[in-house]
Amino acid sequence: MHQNEFPSQREERVEGEATPLQSFFPHKRPERLRTLVDFLAQAARLVLEACSDIEETFGHSVGINKLVGFLMGQDSAFMRQNGLAELALYGAFHYCRKGWVEHLILRLKETGYIKVAGSFRPVLCLSEEGAELLDSPHELPILPREVLADPYLGPACAATPLEMKLREIRAKLGRKLHRTPRQLVSDMVLRVLARSAPRAKEEVEQMLPKAAKPHSAIFWEVLKREKERIQQA
Repeated sequence: MHQNEFPSQREERVEGEATPLQSFFPHKRPERLRTLVDFLAQAARLVLEACSDIEETFGHSVGINKLVGFLMGQDSAFMRQNGLAELALYGAFHYCRKGWVEHLILRLKETGYIKVAGSFRPVLCLSEEGAELLDSPHELPILPREVLADPYLGPACAATPLEMKLREIRAKLGRKLHRTPRQLVSDMVLRVLARSAPRAKEEVEQMLPKAAKPHSAIFWEVLKREKERIQQA
C-alpha cells in the first residue's frame, strides 16, 4: 500500500499499535478522525455511483460543473429534460458547499478513480479502477492521507493559531458592522485563507465574500505578519 493512503476499513490492527491517523494527527482523537475518513470515503463512493448513473441515463459522461450540479440538486432544464433529476443520487449533496463537492471530485481524480476524457469539452468518467470498485457493493475508495488536511474536506481538523487570529479579527469586524461573524466570512473561507498563504491583498480580496471585501486590508495585515514571522524564523 502506498504510504500516503489510508488502509481499507477491513485491515486488521495490532492492539496498541499506532495507526496512520495517530501518526498523521497525533493531537486528535483517532476515533473522530476514523469517522471523518469513513464519511469521506462513503461520500466518494456516492460520487462514483453518480458518474455511473449519469452515463447510463444520459448516454455519456458530463463535465465537473454538471456533475457538481447533479450532486447538489441543481434545478435546471438540463437535469429535468435528460431524466437526471429523477435519479436516486440527484441532490445527494444538496446540504454541502459547492467547493466541498468540487474538492471531493478532484481528490477522486487525483487518486485515479475518475479520469478526464476529451480536450475541447472535457468530461469526467469512471476509470477502470473506479468501475471495478463499484462492482463490489461494499467497497469504499482509498483516499490519500492528506485529505484530512484539505481546508475544504477536513473541517474537523484542529484550527491553527493563524486561523484563530483571523477569527478574532472577524469577530471584531462583526461587532463594528453590527453583523454576526459568519455573515461576514464563513469558517471555511477563514480556513482557506489561513492555509493557502495568499501573496497580496488583492488575492485576499478575491477570496473574501462581498460583505467583507472592503475590509480585506485588515485580514491581509494579519496574514502578512504571519508570513514575515515564518521567514524570519
